[in-house]
Amino acid sequence: MDDTSNVERPLGSGYLLDSVLGSGAMGQVWRAHSRQGVPVTIKILRTEFTSDSAFVARFLQEAQILKRISSPNLVTVRDLVAEGTTLESSWAWSTVPTCGAN
Repeated sequence: MDDTSNVERPLGSGYLLDSVLGSGAMGQVWRAHSRQGVPVTIKILRTEFTSDSAFVARFLQEAQILKRISSPNLVTVRDLVAEGTTLESSWAWSTVPTCGAN
């Protein structure tokens, strides 16, 4: 995924990506919304890792663990999608302020 783009674009049949929030070792986190207009956060696994079974397993494990936990301090996993070489999980939009936010 191009992390410099802030143009709304589709992801699969259910989501529209709005802007990149950040990047990490495993992938990117995007501000997005569902086709119904519900705000979500999307984590997309880096394409270079989608053929690595260990990375895919960690990504899937993270989503499955978060689905089982309910806490106001954690995001809620809404969906897990694999389309072609894209593997992503969508989370309920978090309103928790980030460190250093004004």
